[in-house]
Amino acid sequence: MIKLNSDISKRRFAKFRRIKRSWYALIILVVFTIISLAADFIANNKPLIIYFKGNIYFPVFKMYPATVFGQDSILETDYKLLLKNPPEKLRALTPLLFWGNNESNPAVYRYPSPPSRDNPLGTDKSGRDVLTRLIYGFRVSMLFTFFNCVLALGIGILIGGLQGYYGGIADIAGQRCIEIWSAVPYLFVLLLLGSIFHPGFFILTLMCALFSWIGPSYYVRAECLRVRKEDYVLAARALGAGRLYILFRHVLPNSLTSVISFTPFILAGGISLLSMLDFLGFGVQPPTPSIGELLHQGKEYWDSAWWLALFPFLALFLVTLLLNFIGEGIRDVYNPRNVMTGKGKEK
Repeated sequence: MIKLNSDISKRRFAKFRRIKRSWYALIILVVFTIISLAADFIANNKPLIIYFKGNIYFPVFKMYPATVFGQDSILETDYKLLLKNPPEKLRALTPLLFWGNNESNPAVYRYPSPPSRDNPLGTDKSGRDVLTRLIYGFRVSMLFTFFNCVLALGIGILIGGLQGYYGGIADIAGQRCIEIWSAVPYLFVLLLLGSIFHPGFFILTLMCALFSWIGPSYYVRAECLRVRKEDYVLAARALGAGRLYILFRHVLPNSLTSVISFTPFILAGGISLLSMLDFLGFGVQPPTPSIGELLHQGKEYWDSAWWLALFPFLALFLVTLLLNFIGEGIRDVYNPRNVMTGKGKEK
């Protein structure tokens, strides 16, 4: 069984750290993910903290009417207008990017506008800050690919494990069904369902996961066919252990090596898939920020707004490149010869 505190796991982690390219790629990706998850504190049109008349307010967490800060309105406070002419003794801590993800810049004379001091990566066709949209869009992409990966691996491991462990008719029937399902043109199905139902984030994730589990199931099935003949599995049977107990206690935990190596590539594929669906207009629905939607605007304004194509493309390229570097490192780490000898080419 795979144990996080086992000697072989420690050797694998040490080996992964020696692969510099993969280790640094993991660190950079983790930093990007943390930044995106904390997007509300980095890019927002609401101050993080306001100190006024001896009271402390947290607009990023709670809505305050304008009357709280001495304005004649019962609507939510326009904090940019408030901070232009702040009342006496009002102090505010604003995010690094003082833009909401769906807020337009009224000071720009035309949309989309090129990079400037106020908008470092320019604005899109609606005047919204591109850098802010990229940060929020990256968060959407990472959450999508994470849930898609979890669902795909869960389904693939379960189906592949059952096929490989039981074998015989169950394996043959399962393989024929998978072959039929894999022959379905999933992209056209996703486009059709997206055009009809306009699914939300979680429904879209589920739809994509229904076609993403096939690859992992092949790997798990092959490993289970091998592991089920090992001596410790035969010994468990001889001791009277139930089939499901053996499957989940002994066979599956020792059949996940190839799936672990495959996971970063599933994540990269999920990000690319969502960007493609967003680019075609069948992904997450507006006004949700997304990298693919910015790329679509870049295609629409390719001759007059180069920044709309360049920066989203670089973001997508960098994320998929980092995931592939991580995947290569994990693949090398789980190479049996490298693990047992502690050797391997450092990159």
